[in-house]
Amino acid sequence: MYTAVERVKKSPAQRLGDVYSARLAFVSMSMTTTPFKENTIKALSIVRPSGSRIACGDKTLEVRRWQPGLAPTEDLLIVENGRFLHAEGDEDEDGLAVAIVRVTAVRPFVLADMQAACANSFEQGWLAWELSDVRPVTPPVPVRAARGIYEVDAGLLS
Repeated sequence: MYTAVERVKKSPAQRLGDVYSARLAFVSMSMTTTPFKENTIKALSIVRPSGSRIACGDKTLEVRRWQPGLAPTEDLLIVENGRFLHAEGDEDEDGLAVAIVRVTAVRPFVLADMQAACANSFEQGWLAWELSDVRPVTPPVPVRAARGIYEVDAGLLS
């Protein structure tokens, strides 16, 4: 189960990002979303401790090279695991569901985003996924971690 929704205040980097969000809103609105099965939730694996940082509101941006293909109103389960999943089909059975979020916008990752992303390096060409509506999963629930966005049985969270 997860606790009530906690809204996170925006940092200066996020406010600066709003300018980019307005210009690139078409990215989120024109994405093709993929349907998912009933009683499942889409999930994203994130290496420890970044998942916990999302759950507590410290990390408000996820940085990836690819578009998530999610609608801004679609829930995404954050699964924290202990290792990077490099190869296609790579999985980690030691994942923990730590939060449910929404990706409300996708925009270019800029240097000013470093703190909001809890990042320690910057590279041009990456995308910043703006995370909102953060709902921590307490206590964390064991869930399989996999590459990309994948489906998890929503019944595991209740």
